[in-house]
Amino acid sequence: MGASKKIKVKCLELDEAWVLFKHNVNLAVIESDEKLKKIAREVMNKCGGLPLALQVVGKAMSNRNTVQDWEFILSSLKISRTQVVQGVQESLLPILKFSYDTLLRNIQECFLWASLLRWLSKEGLLKLWIGLGLIGDFVNLQQSYLQARYIFNILEKSCLLYSSDDDYVDLHDAIYEMAVWIASDCGMNKNKWIVKKYDMFVVEIPSINAENWRFANE
Repeated sequence: MGASKKIKVKCLELDEAWVLFKHNVNLAVIESDEKLKKIAREVMNKCGGLPLALQVVGKAMSNRNTVQDWEFILSSLKISRTQVVQGVQESLLPILKFSYDTLLRNIQECFLWASLLRWLSKEGLLKLWIGLGLIGDFVNLQQSYLQARYIFNILEKSCLLYSSDDDYVDLHDAIYEMAVWIASDCGMNKNKWIVKKYDMFVVEIPSINAENWRFANE
């Protein structure tokens, strides 16, 4: 972009991280109980001070209002021994996945398709969801369109997708990497989905590593 100066964005200090985290969760809930507040701070610590993780995890937990809910996510983080390491994006993926795990199954599928086919127009994405049968049962197309918009709003509020000023859909690069990671069975089956960036001037799909195609989903 021709920037005249590059600034390295460091992880937030604990106090700064806590401010950002509280901004994204339901503050009234975590302030209502000292035990819950303590657990919330431990969850926040697992985000390693990275703003994206603090924002996404906070949004994912914003509708969780019991000590049991917060104990569960903290326990899951401890069991997985997940630790966010600055500069190592792979360490961020399991943390971000909690936002995906809180979604209903059909919304998870909508998110994956939106991620793997990024930079569609918003209208195009909603029509794609409907065409793929991801919206579920509906009486007419107007109802399905309203349901698709509702799902998009959920994903946008979860900080998983956003629409640009020209009404195209995109997502943070780390969220995109998370989507590809999830689609490949959390990295265990890297050939399950084969993603090739689209170039409007190139219509031929290269046959490099074509032998891996047989492992991909039909």
